[in-house]
Amino acid sequence: MKKDSPKSKRGQKLTTADVLEIVERCRRGETQAAVARDFPISEQMIGRIMRGLNWSEVTGIEPHRPGYARGEDAANAKLTRSQVLEIVRRCETGERFSAVARDFPVGKSQVARIMRGAAWAHVTGIERGRGRPRGEELESAKLTRSDVVEIVRRYNGGETQTSIARDFPVGQSEVSAILRGKNWAHVTGI
Repeated sequence: MKKDSPKSKRGQKLTTADVLEIVERCRRGETQAAVARDFPISEQMIGRIMRGLNWSEVTGIEPHRPGYARGEDAANAKLTRSQVLEIVRRCETGERFSAVARDFPVGKSQVARIMRGAAWAHVTGIERGRGRPRGEELESAKLTRSDVVEIVRRYNGGETQTSIARDFPVGQSEVSAILRGKNWAHVTGI
């Protein structure tokens, strides 16, 4: 059903065929705004249909699952299910994100997103994390939580930042950042 003017929206209803066409066009990659222009409903209603909040009995889209294409079905997918599962397997064995990313058509940030559950969670089953990795979760971390606690304990005991830094794989500036609460504040509470 095509609309002729904004006034033509009033009083018109969608048919089952309209709803199925909306879903198909959105899954092919058309924007919800573009699809909404051709039907007597708003862009927000298109979103509700695609999320399974309206017309789910027709579309088969369950409300708790997004109705948009994801994973391999997405037009811009760079990975397959089997590749994602291989990434997870390798990362769980302790391989660095950057080393894993070199063997796949993605960067280490995408590998990190997969491992946090921010991408491909429907395949991996990894629940979305609390946000950006920090502390030991960072691939580049040189210290552990216990190292940071030890640094604070030794500084509070009277040692200088320079002498503490000599015993850890960081410089005095990193020790200072920890003690000022600029780094590792989630551990120190500073």
